Amino acid sequence: MKSKFLTAIFLLTSLALGHAQEQEQPGPPLGMLVFINPENGQLSAEQVYILAVTDKAVAYKFNAEDAQIEKGSRKEIDSIFIYTPKEYLEALDLLQGRKYAEARDAFAQIKERYAGKYPGINNNLSVMAGYYELEALRKLGDLEGLRKALMAYDKEGLTRKVPLQQLEIYVLWDAIRAE
Repeated sequence: MKSKFLTAIFLLTSLALGHAQEQEQPGPPLGMLVFINPENGQLSAEQVYILAVTDKAVAYKFNAEDAQIEKGSRKEIDSIFIYTPKEYLEALDLLQGRKYAEARDAFAQIKERYAGKYPGINNNLSVMAGYYELEALRKLGDLEGLRKALMAYDKEGLTRKVPLQQLEIYVLWDAIRAE
């Protein structure tokens, strides 16, 4: 009995690890769309790969490998949720682990990768990665790099209170840099 149980656990673990290894390949992030049925107002949810989101439309795929791109009007979609990609979580781990130079580089790559893809979502992956890149520069003490990155940073879509306050404090850091 124990051997069957252990075999089942081993198989499930192998499948889970195989799925996790497939997810390591950067592709469009997995997310959830909640659709509104225009006929009866009922809601239905679909797990999809989200390619782009604007104020008016959403582009997505049901499978990452699909060639067919689906498009939906924002009027038909009640909610959009993007699961946090593995690369973003790893970059946060670097920042929290005080590996600031590595975190800065990782967030810069994430910012570029998702730039312009989700302007219809506040606090999207690119906006937040840019903010954390600034934080890594500050924690490195690279005030000149912080000044340059801050000048290039587009805070459009940033709505979280603490990051907005921190952006105001960066002005003080620039004053310290300039003495």
